Amino acid sequence: MCDNSLSVRFRQTGLRLTAPRRALIALLEDRRGEHLSAEEIHSALSAEGVTVNLSSVYRTLNLLVALGLVHRIDLSESHAHFGVEHGEQAHFRCEVCGEVSEVYVAGHAGLARRLQGLARERSFELTRFRVEAEGKCKRCALKEKTHKEGRCPDVQMMSPLKP
Repeated sequence: MCDNSLSVRFRQTGLRLTAPRRALIALLEDRRGEHLSAEEIHSALSAEGVTVNLSSVYRTLNLLVALGLVHRIDLSESHAHFGVEHGEQAHFRCEVCGEVSEVYVAGHAGLARRLQGLARERSFELTRFRVEAEGKCKRCALKEKTHKEGRCPDVQMMSPLKP
């Protein structure tokens, strides 16, 4: 049986797997499918009792990205998010609330074939892809719709002041 976990793949690089690196990698494995900022990772590690500087978290994340073990996602925010690389995927980001959801598109052969064709047309060897799309999540779209219809549930109507 071949163990393809992040920690095993990291050990195969020959680099030292320190206790803070091990804890960070375990956190990313446990929260696979989530996109965490370095600050969120640092807070989660601190909550687990792991003593690590925020700068060390950034250095380790950048190392994991450089090794191709973790992906960095910049979704039009002031900071990046990090997650375990899954290969062919799409990220849907709500332009209102910033929520990000991930969809694996490896099973959607039409999209993969089209991207491979576009790559070939440009003499580009495509090894994997990631798609980022923006729009509105169901909750924000519903909020916008009810607001346009004059039924805004988030705003309390106030009676006019009496003279």
